[in-house]
Amino acid sequence: MTQDRSSKESAHAYQMAWNGSLSIEQAQNLYLDLVKAFAQSQHVVLDLSDVTDMDTAVIQLICAASKEASNRGAEFQVSGKLREELQSKLQRYGFVSKITVSGQGFDSQWCMQGKV
Repeated sequence: MTQDRSSKESAHAYQMAWNGSLSIEQAQNLYLDLVKAFAQSQHVVLDLSDVTDMDTAVIQLICAASKEASNRGAEFQVSGKLREELQSKLQRYGFVSKITVSGQGFDSQWCMQGKV
């Protein structure tokens, strides 16, 4: 249940990737990563392709980041093809309304941002 983070800035968007099984134990560090990303760019892209699982604390953190970015006029995107089990969990808990995840378009489904 380890979690690694990597980030890089490219083409005006701050790219970051999380992986592993993410839980409340990592939430503070994940939050700090998001704060750092938004301090460096008004456009942050979070890749969840290598995330094997996440608990509701991490899911809520991502949703809060999305809402905060919107409130500040910044852009926050969630990308990556999720594992089937994680897709089902997000749908079951109401964090996405439908699963059509192929990497693109996933950010518009996430947290039901009024676009779905």
